[in-house]
Amino acid sequence: MFKETFQSEFHFFSVSFYLTIFIALLTIKKTFFIGDFFSLLQRTMKVRSSVKKIDPDDQIVKRRGRIYVINKKKPRNKQRQG
Repeated sequence: MFKETFQSEFHFFSVSFYLTIFIALLTIKKTFFIGDFFSLLQRTMKVRSSVKKIDPDDQIVKRRGRIYVINKKKPRNKQRQG
């Protein structure tokens, strides 16, 4: 019983923690968008010296002079050359 109570309290703490960060960033930075907040929660992309397709659905894209590998079905396959 203690284990269940602890897990539910921890989950509540983590949600309130993220909400506190979100509100703090809104007050500090006026140009902060909700998409930026959700991008903080996502896994970061892999930065590699050479990027390759891991999956057949991967797309190689060049943006702002950098080469990216993106995959909309599996976001964990994101890569950036750098």
